[in-house]
Amino acid sequence: MAACENFLQTCDPSLTPVAANRSGTFTSRIAIDSSGQVGSFYDAYNDRVLSDSNKIAAEKRTASKKRPECIWQSVNDDKPYNLLKQMNMNDEQRLNIALQMTEPSGIGALINYTGRIDKYTRFLRYTYYSRTDYLPDNLFNSLNRTELQRADAQATHMIVLVNWGIGAVAVLQLPSDDQQTRGIEYALQKICNSLSDDCSKLKLSNEDEAFLKKIYCTKVFSNISKLTEINSIIEFHDNIQLLKSNGDSLRPYNYNLYPIENFYTTHSELQFKLIELPTSSILKIESYLLPFILKFNRLKKNMYQDFQNVRQHLKNEHKNILTRWEDSKKMYELEIDRIRKLLEAFRRDRSDDKAFRQDLQRDKTENLSYILSNDIEDVEKMMSKESLIKSLLIEEFIYTNAKDRGVEKKDDIQTLERKLLKDVGCVRLICSNDNLYAKNQTQWCKHREQMLKERKGNKNIQLVYADFSYCSYELNEFITLSRTEETKTVTTPPPKKKLTLQKATCDESINILLLGESGVGKSTFINALVNYLKFDNLMQATKNLTVLIPVSFTIAMGDNFTEHAIKHDGEDTVSNEDHHDLGKSITQHCKSYVFTLQDGRNRGQKLRIIDTPGIGDTQGLNQDDKNMQHVLSWINNLTHLNAICILLKPNNSRHTVFFRSCFTQLIDMLGESICDRIIFCFTNARSTFYTPGDTGPLLKALLNSLPAKRIPF
Repeated sequence: MAACENFLQTCDPSLTPVAANRSGTFTSRIAIDSSGQVGSFYDAYNDRVLSDSNKIAAEKRTASKKRPECIWQSVNDDKPYNLLKQMNMNDEQRLNIALQMTEPSGIGALINYTGRIDKYTRFLRYTYYSRTDYLPDNLFNSLNRTELQRADAQATHMIVLVNWGIGAVAVLQLPSDDQQTRGIEYALQKICNSLSDDCSKLKLSNEDEAFLKKIYCTKVFSNISKLTEINSIIEFHDNIQLLKSNGDSLRPYNYNLYPIENFYTTHSELQFKLIELPTSSILKIESYLLPFILKFNRLKKNMYQDFQNVRQHLKNEHKNILTRWEDSKKMYELEIDRIRKLLEAFRRDRSDDKAFRQDLQRDKTENLSYILSNDIEDVEKMMSKESLIKSLLIEEFIYTNAKDRGVEKKDDIQTLERKLLKDVGCVRLICSNDNLYAKNQTQWCKHREQMLKERKGNKNIQLVYADFSYCSYELNEFITLSRTEETKTVTTPPPKKKLTLQKATCDESINILLLGESGVGKSTFINALVNYLKFDNLMQATKNLTVLIPVSFTIAMGDNFTEHAIKHDGEDTVSNEDHHDLGKSITQHCKSYVFTLQDGRNRGQKLRIIDTPGIGDTQGLNQDDKNMQHVLSWINNLTHLNAICILLKPNNSRHTVFFRSCFTQLIDMLGESICDRIIFCFTNARSTFYTPGDTGPLLKALLNSLPAKRIPF
C-alpha cells in the first residue's frame, strides 16, 4: 500500500511506471488546459500547455481496469471553505488560478462559485479514468540529459503521463429542512453507488425521485463541457453513462510532470527551474486572497443583473453604483497584480519566503475586502429595489422617487401633499422607504390590499408608491395621501368627417401613426427608417448618417455597463424636442415626416410617419390625457390612416390604466376595424435576445381584457 502512495493513480491500479512517480521532483496537475499529451512542454508558472510542444510517438497506452469513484460529502461550516483544496488540487496550481495566471476552466472554475455554502450544501465528486498514456521507462531513462539546441523559454516541465476520463464536482444546495435532507442524502448514496459500479442500473423509488427534485440548486464543474450544462443530479447520472460509452468525448483529467531541466541540457541562459513556495506560505496567501476573491466574484455576478427599472427611476443612484463598481474593480485588479508579481519574484529566486510574507501587507487586502462587502450590500439593496419596482408595476402602481419631487427634511404634511400630489387627478399615494418596507411587511400588505380594493371600485384611481429612501425626510411610519379630484380632460370637438382606414392607392400617401411610452425611441425609430430608405447598406449609412430628428439617450456598453450619452442635433429647423427634462416626453407635439419610396411596387409613393408625444409622462395622467387628446385631434385632420405602430420596450411592466384608455379612445374614434391595423414593435431588445421578454404576456393580458374586438399580437 505504501508503495502505491508514491505513484499517481492511473486507469490500472497495478501500473507503476517511472512516469507515474509522485515523489521527488515529479508534480501532478489537474488538466485545466486539456490540450496536453505525453511529451508536451508545460509552463508551470502559468499552468498551461505550450503550443509548440513535440508529441512523443512511442508513448504507451493502457486501458481502464480501475473502477470509477463517486462520493458525496457535506460541509464543515465552522471553517472557511477552500473548494480547490478540497478537490486535492496542487498547491501551486491553486495559487495560479487564484491570481488569474491561468484561465479557471473545468474543475478550476470552482474558484468562481458564488453560491451559498453551509450545512445544507453537498458536494458530489466523480472520477473515472478511461485510459492512461505515459512515457515508458526505457524512453524516460534515455531522454535524461539529452542535448537540446533550444527549448521553449517558458517551459519548466514535460508531461510524462496523461490520465484521460471524467472528473466532475456537483455542488448541491439542499432545502433547509433536516428531515428532507436525510431523504435526499439516502437517494444521493444510491446515485453514488450506481456511478461507482460502472453505472449499474439505478433503482430510485418515487419517494427518492421526489426528494432529489427538492434540490433547488445544482452546479456542475467538469473537464467535460457537456456536464457543466446540467442542473439535475439524475440527469448528471444518466449523462455519465452516455459519456463513458463514447470515448471520443472524454478529455484529459490530470497530468504528471517532470522538470525539463532533468531531461535536457542547454547552452543558453534560459532558466527552466521553478522554485515552489512552502505549503504553509501558500495557505497563508490563500487566507488573504480567497475572502476578497469570493466577494469580488459575487459583486461581479450581481452587477450583471438587469436593473431596467432602477436605471429608469433611480438614474443617479444607479450611476453611483456603477462608478463604485469601476473603482472597486481597479483596486481588485491592482491588488491581484501586486501579489502576482511578488509570487513571480519568489519563483524566479529573486525573493525569499520571509520577505514575501512581509510584502503581502494584510491590511491592504482587509481594506479591499471591507470595500467589497459594502459594495455587495449596496448592490443587493439595488437588486431588492429592482424587484420591488417590478412588483409594483405589475400591480399597476406608479413608482416615484420622493427626492425627484423635491421632498426635504423640513417638509410638513401639507408640503408633502403639495409636492407629491401635484398635477395628478384621483390618486392614492403611500409614502415608504426601504427600512419600513423591510421591517413592516404586515402593515405594507394591509395598505397595499386596501389601495387595490379602492381601485377595484374606481378604475380611475391612480396608485402611487413614493420612495423616501433617498431623500433627507425622516419617515418613521407609512403615510398615505389621497386626492379625490377627478382627472380633467381636454375634449375634442366632433370631427367634421369620419377618418377612414384603408389601403393606400398609388396616388395616396401611406399614413402610419407612431405611439409609445416616453423614451421608447419613436424619434430614433424614424431616424433609423430614414437611413434604411436612403442607403443600400449599413456601411454607407455610418459614413454619412442622416439625423432627421434631434435625439438624446443613454446606452450601457460592455461588460462594465458603462453608460454613454448619445446625442444628435438633427436637421429639424423647428425644434420639437426637449432633452432637458428626463422622464418627460421629449417630443412635444405631433409632427409628420414624409418620405418618397425609392424601390419596390410602391416606388414613388409617399410614406408619412407621424411622431407623437410619449405616453407615461412623468408629469402625470393629466399630461398623458392631454397628449392623447392632442394626437386624436391631429390625426382627425387626415383623410385616412393606414396603420398604427405601437413601440414598446421588452421587460417593462408599465402597461397601466392609461394604455387601456389609449386603446379604448382609438377604437371609439376609428371603429373596431382599427384592431387589425395595429402593429407592435419592440425597441431596446438586445438584452432579451430580440424577443418581447416579460412585456409579451402582460400585453396579451391587457389586450384580452379589452371589451372591443381582439387586437392581434
